[in-house]
Amino acid sequence: AAAGLALEEGDLHQVDALMKIAAERAAEVPENQRRNFAAASAITRLYYGRVHGDPGEAMAAMKDAIAEPWDRHMAIEVRAVAVANLGIAELWVGDLDAATLNLEDGRSLATAAANDYLLMHAQAWLALVHLASGRLIESNRAADSALTVAARRGWLLDTQVAAAHLARAGVMTEWNDLPRARGAAADARD
Repeated sequence: AAAGLALEEGDLHQVDALMKIAAERAAEVPENQRRNFAAASAITRLYYGRVHGDPGEAMAAMKDAIAEPWDRHMAIEVRAVAVANLGIAELWVGDLDAATLNLEDGRSLATAAANDYLLMHAQAWLALVHLASGRLIESNRAADSALTVAARRGWLLDTQVAAAHLARAGVMTEWNDLPRARGAAADARD
């Protein structure tokens, strides 16, 4: 968890140190918590790989972590974060079909958990996947959903919202609505 927070803050040296400590102490994790620990570690490695622009190894680790049946004690939010971040990494490497499936799973899990932040996160990135796949109506709907949640909760300045704004800018460009495209691009930048 601390490594994830350090990643959000951009402190990559701290992330490296914390990930090393976690790997060294993995054997000390109680048996009944190892699955959760492995999933949390895989999520952090995946996010780290995304930040560094090299998600390949981390994607493999995450796919291994989610291939096994989920522990019934694993929080649904952890599962939502895991599959949504895998979907984002798959978008980055161009596997749009897999990205769609994982982000839709992340959205469903976030909805089941009643977690608006994770829902907004999955919807924002799903909007970009739909845009990249040429599904403009779906992209616009997903961006609308993400932006509605973000506005309602006061999260319009959250970095994850930029994905929804970028998708909206792309859709508006495709629909030849350049003033709205410029506005969405400016919102993403801000």
